[in-house]
Amino acid sequence: MAGIQTLTARVLGRVQGVGFRDFVLEEAVSLGLKGYVRNAEPYNTVEVVAEGERPKLELLLNCL
Repeated sequence: MAGIQTLTARVLGRVQGVGFRDFVLEEAVSLGLKGYVRNAEPYNTVEVVAEGERPKLELLLNCL
């Protein structure tokens, strides 16, 4: 599909145990993006992979 791109991001800091994954998931769903968010190593890291149109991916990136 033309126009579909992938964003891969690793967010470090206080992101585990504070509802950050749920926040990211809600934002991605509201933007119509597909992908996943999961805890990663080291302990204070969350990995985000999202697919969709670039402007929507940029909005998600700004939220991160």
